[in-house]
Amino acid sequence: MRERTSERPRPIQSSPTPLINAVEDRLLQSKRPISAFFEVTARCNFGCKHCVVDERCSDMDTAQVMRILDMLKQLGCLYVLLSGGEPLMRSDIVEIIRAVKQRRMMPRVATNAYLIDAQVADRLAALGRTWFQVSLLGVTPEVYREITGVNDAFAKVVNAVRLLVERDMTVIAHAPLITLNFAQRHEIPRLAKSIGAVWWGFGPVIMPTVLGQTFPLQYRLTYDQFLTFYAETLTDGELQRWEVNPPEIYLKSQVCGAAKTVVGVTYRGFLVPCGAFHWELRETNLLDEGVDPLDVFANHPGFVRARNMRVRDMPGCESCKQYVPFCSRCQAALERTGWSEAVREQAYCEPARAIHKAYHQYHQ
Repeated sequence: MRERTSERPRPIQSSPTPLINAVEDRLLQSKRPISAFFEVTARCNFGCKHCVVDERCSDMDTAQVMRILDMLKQLGCLYVLLSGGEPLMRSDIVEIIRAVKQRRMMPRVATNAYLIDAQVADRLAALGRTWFQVSLLGVTPEVYREITGVNDAFAKVVNAVRLLVERDMTVIAHAPLITLNFAQRHEIPRLAKSIGAVWWGFGPVIMPTVLGQTFPLQYRLTYDQFLTFYAETLTDGELQRWEVNPPEIYLKSQVCGAAKTVVGVTYRGFLVPCGAFHWELRETNLLDEGVDPLDVFANHPGFVRARNMRVRDMPGCESCKQYVPFCSRCQAALERTGWSEAVREQAYCEPARAIHKAYHQYHQ
């Protein structure tokens, strides 16, 4: 489950061997990012109603992708999540995954899995053990079609997961939890496990698009659905031992790991503090000559601001004490909507109130 309640992306993790743990600790001490979110394409074969990618553009060519991978290695990244869009839309995706491994970084591929047939699965398996992160949106063809707009999506995704598992690939299944699949919230994890995937959890908070549009929020859960979901989560034991600290601790804490443990690269080649940021500042484009990723990461004002952002610095959050321990706030999502009070209320404040109520009802 992602951190407390699945809303935030958790770092890409590897097997917890002492050597890897020691390397990660060394990187943290050196103030280098551990994980990178790399959008290798904006193209997608699905038309998901809740998707945050609301623009399409041409892909970087293979040489440009390789150049950015070199820069991520230079930054010190251990893990690279290849995302999009749909990364398997690229004809060179196998070459890209291989290149990540050749640079001694660990790849994970975020995919809808629709394009994976037996031949593609064989090519992916030939690369050796790779992790695939698959969104499992529902348990029936009808729900899948309603969300994605693709008639045969459900059957192809389920078959693709089985093909990967049969070839000893690790498939991590997760799902956005929205109004369109809420009724199947109990069946989705069971389906994931039945086809050999590792169930990761739900992401019940929906964000504005990369261009700051709010239309995905119409599919977010209602307050009553949030309350039901979190009450069930507590009852199932996932949050029973969740320790709630005094609000002051949260208000003075840093918002997230952006520009500290993680970085992102957008599908246009811009280095950003994490995968949720989507600014386009010329001095941060890794495709331009002379851009030094180490200098951008350490000194660019946007990175410094994201790295040092504390909860009390976020507009509208500075005086919140009752709900701040339960909030999944995202500075990137709020920044790209101009720190909209309406978006903050809809995307984060109302879910926080539901978690607060569910938590205290459970502990009464």
